[in-house]
Amino acid sequence: MKRQHIILAAALAATQAVSAQTLTKEIVIEREIDPTLPEAARISNFPSLVQPQAPVSRLPFVDVTAATRVPGMLAMLEPANGQPAITLSPYRGYASLGYFPAYNLGISAGYSIIAKPASSLNVWTQFDGYSYKDQYDETLKRNSVTVGADFSHLFGRTRRLDLSADFTYNAYNKPWEEEDPNHHTLAFDIDAAWSARHNALAYYVTGAFSHFGFSGKEIHLTDGRLDAVSQNIIKVAGGTAYFITDKSSVNGHVDVSFVNTSKFNTLLNDMTVGGTSIWLPALIGGDGKTMGLITLAPSYRYTSGAFSTSLGVKAQIATNSGKTFHIAPDVKFNVRPVSTFAATLSFGGGEHINRLSALYNIDPYMSVAQGYKFSEVPFTADLSLTFGPFYGASVELFGGYAVANDWLMPEVMDGAGGANPSSNRLIYGSMFNAVDLRAVRYGARFAWKYNKNIEASVKYTGAPGSYRHSYYLNHDRARHVLEANVSVTPIAPLTVDASFELRAGRSLYTYWGTAVGSEPMKYDLLNANSLNIGATYRFTDCISAFARVENILSRRAYMYNLLEQQGIHGLIGAAVKF
Repeated sequence: MKRQHIILAAALAATQAVSAQTLTKEIVIEREIDPTLPEAARISNFPSLVQPQAPVSRLPFVDVTAATRVPGMLAMLEPANGQPAITLSPYRGYASLGYFPAYNLGISAGYSIIAKPASSLNVWTQFDGYSYKDQYDETLKRNSVTVGADFSHLFGRTRRLDLSADFTYNAYNKPWEEEDPNHHTLAFDIDAAWSARHNALAYYVTGAFSHFGFSGKEIHLTDGRLDAVSQNIIKVAGGTAYFITDKSSVNGHVDVSFVNTSKFNTLLNDMTVGGTSIWLPALIGGDGKTMGLITLAPSYRYTSGAFSTSLGVKAQIATNSGKTFHIAPDVKFNVRPVSTFAATLSFGGGEHINRLSALYNIDPYMSVAQGYKFSEVPFTADLSLTFGPFYGASVELFGGYAVANDWLMPEVMDGAGGANPSSNRLIYGSMFNAVDLRAVRYGARFAWKYNKNIEASVKYTGAPGSYRHSYYLNHDRARHVLEANVSVTPIAPLTVDASFELRAGRSLYTYWGTAVGSEPMKYDLLNANSLNIGATYRFTDCISAFARVENILSRRAYMYNLLEQQGIHGLIGAAVKF
């Protein structure tokens, strides 16, 4: 389901960790079990309603406001842990305001209307806006607002009800579209979850409805002027966990989702021109389409001392979206023989629903009229080795291999040709095209912590970056990614942090104008890097000031559609809890 407070809907649930890559909005799913239940706080840039704090706002490579979604499959904890009470804070509300010239604005506020051990009702809102000029002296601007509410109630110690809803409006422009440069998106989500436990049996039932839609028409790349598309998703899921002993359990999860797209306009694969078959970026209009996905995921879990395992399988049936039957492993092994060493080996995969909202977060300037089928990840394998901590330092070595079929990757449709995007004016924009991918990834992370005053980490990730041999979660096909972070607390009220990210070997591809059967044209996006510095000063427990400046070196790397990222920007402001 969607936010962290929805994860709390499972009586004895723990989230699968989800992280989002800030520079390119990549999503990485770690599949690790957190043995503790998180507080009812939102993910991303939204401050917590449970424990409001002065936010250290990070403006990502693509500044898009969206409620974060997490997987609907919930891991059940043991009944012995019981049903925790709803975490309360001494503060009922928060408000924060940040601004940076010429125009970057962030406003956030929330209030807990009901804050009792057995019940909570929270309302919140978030506004984000920016405006800057690209290399063509055209102004790119975006303003977005989100409002939401969530409710939780405990019935005794074994039953729980969670409800939530949010609404998001984004207004943005495409200045190269002279006829209709202004666009907007509308998103609405509502979720409900019931969880309970009876002796050794725990279960949950969830339901959700999501809507996301674009405005306007597709001016280019079309057979005529096609209307923008919208998407509705209805989802019902449930699961059980029967604890055989305090060390083992049998688990089951069922998920039924229906995805309706208002107009399923598809990309033209080839066209004969002068006797030669060439690939042209044209959308062909189609009627609405509804696809279905049924997921069955049984598993067996066992924990004993330093060893734990989860043995499962994911069986899926897809309707009206190509291949019908899908099966993938869902297996994980963890071992920690000593306190300074741990190893994790996991195998996964499964059919993937292409949400328009998720694609929009990757590329907000995507085609507004294209519909998409499901994608499939037949197999993933990941290995992680962790050494430490030794005197505050630890090292992690990791690697993996993944196969993805019909995976959606951004492709350039500029009509100008050439491998140097700086010499081409964007004409058509960018779209997503289904590509079969397979690749390895590898890397290492070093972390060090000195008391409570200094924390630092450096992480490197490598992967191939060709058209079909690239890691499926690297939408820019970056071959090398370097991330460094440091946080220092020189005095109690002040925290200073700095981060640096480098993405090297980035590229996009297109088949526009090439002969059918030929290799796609490559666009070198050059390296993208961002140096960021931030600070937070707490005058009191309730009042704080914050400042964060991103892309200090003002590097203007190209985004997926050959538009330049924003130069130096950030937020400077204050926050209050009350």
